[in-house]
Amino acid sequence: MTEVNIDELKQARYMSLTSPPASPKAKRLVDSIIDIILSAEQRKRARQPSAAVAFKSAVGLIVGDLLIGLQTREAGWSYLSLSTAAFSDRPIGYKTFKPIVQAMETAGLIDVSLGRNSQATDFGFGQQPAYTPGYATRFRPTATMAAMALALILSSKNLMSLRN
Repeated sequence: MTEVNIDELKQARYMSLTSPPASPKAKRLVDSIIDIILSAEQRKRARQPSAAVAFKSAVGLIVGDLLIGLQTREAGWSYLSLSTAAFSDRPIGYKTFKPIVQAMETAGLIDVSLGRNSQATDFGFGQQPAYTPGYATRFRPTATMAAMALALILSSKNLMSLRN
C-alpha cells in the first residue's frame, strides 16, 4: 500500500471495467503484464483453458481502466469498491479481480490505497462509534507500468516513421 494525499484520492476516476485492449499495441502490453503476473503468482495448479481466457480478458479490462485513469487524472488514481456485491453486474467477478490486482501490486505494477469508512463525530454523549461509507479502494499504475505502455507507443511510432 502507498501513502497518498487524500486530495489526490478524491480526484479518482471510477473503474467501469469496460475498456478492453483493442489495438495490437494494447494487446502486446496486456500480454507483457500477464507474463509478469504469472511469474509473480504462487498458484498450485494451472488455470483451466476457459479460466485462462477469462483471466486474460480481466487483465485487459483492468489495465485499460488503469491507463485511462492515468491519462485523464493528474494523480492517475482510479477507484472500485471491493465489496463482493459491487461485482454482481460487472464483466469481472470479485474472485477474478482480487488476485489479479494483488499480483499486480506484488509485481510493482500498481499502487493500491485501501478503501476506508469515516467515523462519525462523537459529541460526548457516549454513543457507540458510527461509521459511514468513505472511499472505495484506489488503484493507479506505477512508473513501471506507465513506462511499459510508453515504450510500446514509442516503439510503434519509430516503426511507423521507418515505414514512411
